[in-house]
Amino acid sequence: MITRISLEKIGSYNNLVEINDLSKVNFFFGSNGSGKSTIAKAVNNFKLKNTELDEYYKFCSIDGYDERNEKILVFDEKFVEKNFIINSDLSGVFTLNEGNEEIDELIRVEKDKLAKSEKYKDLLIKREAQIKKSLEKQRSALKDACWDERASFSAFFELDLSHSRNKENHLNEVVENVSSIPERYNVTLESLHNRYKDLYETSLSKIETKISEDIFNELVELEDKICLLMEEVIDTNKDIDIADLIEKLEIRKWVSEGRSYTVENKENICPFCQHETYDEELKTKFEEYFNENYIRKIEELESYKILCSELLNNFLDSIFEVSKVYNKQNKTSELHKELTDLLRDNTEIFDKKIKNSNEKFEFFSVYDFENSVNQINFNIESNNDKIEELQSNRTKLIEDVWIFMASKCKDEITEFKLYEKKATKLILRCKESQNELLTCQQGFRNEIQELKLKTVSTDDAIKNINTILKNSGFDSFEIAEKTTSNNISRYYLKRGQDSNAIFKTLSEGEKNFIAFLYFHQLVLGTDSQEENVGKRIVIIDDPVSSLDSKVLFIVSTLIHNLIEYSQADKNNFKNGDISQVFILTHNIYFYKEVSLSRRPICKQRKHYYVHRHNKSSVVEDKGKETFIANDYTLLWKTIKDIKRNPDNTYNITLCNNMRRILESYVNFLGIGRTDWDSLQNIDVNDPNYYICSALISELNDSSHKVSIFDDVYYHRILNIEPAEIFNAFEIVFTSIGEKHYTMMMGE
Repeated sequence: MITRISLEKIGSYNNLVEINDLSKVNFFFGSNGSGKSTIAKAVNNFKLKNTELDEYYKFCSIDGYDERNEKILVFDEKFVEKNFIINSDLSGVFTLNEGNEEIDELIRVEKDKLAKSEKYKDLLIKREAQIKKSLEKQRSALKDACWDERASFSAFFELDLSHSRNKENHLNEVVENVSSIPERYNVTLESLHNRYKDLYETSLSKIETKISEDIFNELVELEDKICLLMEEVIDTNKDIDIADLIEKLEIRKWVSEGRSYTVENKENICPFCQHETYDEELKTKFEEYFNENYIRKIEELESYKILCSELLNNFLDSIFEVSKVYNKQNKTSELHKELTDLLRDNTEIFDKKIKNSNEKFEFFSVYDFENSVNQINFNIESNNDKIEELQSNRTKLIEDVWIFMASKCKDEITEFKLYEKKATKLILRCKESQNELLTCQQGFRNEIQELKLKTVSTDDAIKNINTILKNSGFDSFEIAEKTTSNNISRYYLKRGQDSNAIFKTLSEGEKNFIAFLYFHQLVLGTDSQEENVGKRIVIIDDPVSSLDSKVLFIVSTLIHNLIEYSQADKNNFKNGDISQVFILTHNIYFYKEVSLSRRPICKQRKHYYVHRHNKSSVVEDKGKETFIANDYTLLWKTIKDIKRNPDNTYNITLCNNMRRILESYVNFLGIGRTDWDSLQNIDVNDPNYYICSALISELNDSSHKVSIFDDVYYHRILNIEPAEIFNAFEIVFTSIGEKHYTMMMGE
């Protein structure tokens, strides 16, 4: 059963119109051109195969239609044209033989089985939908949980994490990374953040220099030798008589330097007193005092002092160059300062050792700074490695971030997969059961078809049509059999002995009546022996066009026969093959007759009013009961609609409706027969008399004397403001029935 119809960008439906909560029986009333037939055509389009669908209706849609188990039958002008105007003969209309009660009962049993299987199938479909909905709810919760973990990395501004706007893809990425989580995983958010700062927030540049390890090693090697000398007692010859004096006066260095000066100049003059006192005896004593071992050791100290100073200064220069480009946390400049102090201290130690060579001194080695030197060089190498591997390290960081998020959501993902596995099994079982039911249903249909073939009769249908024609006064022609092939009859309209097709010679009313009788038999039966059994959705669009009142009554009775309620359930049809009926009309009498609530028609029904608003069709839901009382009420409703939405283009319609209202009302009151009689209660001296008289003149001219060639007159009518017409109309009614006017206008 169709539950909703959506119309948009089709015919007069410029805006989207949705007809919701459709019932078993649906009445649509509206004037010609309001948009009723568009509803029937749009629904009819959906019964076609995909290759036959009309693109014109691509913005329209319907809900609830089951194309496998329901058949849409539409009576409209196209039905008449297709079956009578284009074709000169009719296919047989097959109906069940009512006399074959045994087979009828078997068919009823099979139909019951089919109906029960359909209900069970609906339950399975509903259960499958519930499982899918629950599964989707669980997946949505997991999706949100995984998405929330992304917030942990909101401070990683430059980190290019994919799927920033797609929760579904984000979830898939997290799930894929669950398998990449190591067995013992202890990565922290803090460690990831530190890596991020190193890779994105730290300004990195390649450092082309390092602290010289060669100089450092050379210094260490030299200092090993120096330390040995510093620990060695280097002494002069104490057995010489002058030794005691030199030691007491602590003038060893002074004497040694003076002696060296004299030796160099090869003179006997004392370098201190400048007299010839430096004789051979004194020279010999000095030479014995300053023995060869002492002199060699002192010279060695002097040499080491110079070499150590040079190497350490070179090492300091190397550190200084590094500090220009790398001085993280001032480590490099601090090392430079400490080694500068070391150089100063060791120079003093050299001087003390040379002066007091017989004493032991502690020498400070650069080896104590090996860790600092190595750490600085290591940091420089790490920095350069980071630059060379920056992109790969960044890619690795992103991979580790996904693994971190996967580790946080691992439990939820595992739980969801278990639930998904169970749900998938249940859904599969539902689908398998549905397929089994479809197989069973096809078996039921095949059985029904075989039983139906045993009872098919076209005679009953044709007799019914001819009987109704004769009883309706159409006795000059009948439907007769033309040919029979493969147990399928073809029929045509026959007048007397005339075997030629006469349909085209009939009046419009006769054509519509015969076409409707044929359609009525199609609804009750079928036009094909092989057709699958299915529920009928019947759409009847203005079936009483050009019919006289007697035929209109017959058509109404036939429709009542289709929509008669079941005694067991008044919300369903007596005819179980019909699932839904749509009746669309512009004829007030037919609408009132066919929708009469006192008749035994299906109680589940709705009424709709189709009209235009702002040049676009609108469908109003009017509830369960007939909403139009009579022609007089409709005339008032029309002018109220125009007053709510004034438009000069409706002035002719407005004038015509007002004239008919006035004529009806003065005739009802007995004060006259024409609209002019409405003025007799107004004093001719009253200024309003001339306004009302002008209105009556305009009403008569506008509704009786419009010429299709009189452009000036036409534009004069259109140029009148509707408000002027309404003001004068109210004045007229004030004099003849003010309360009636207020009631009918709802003011």
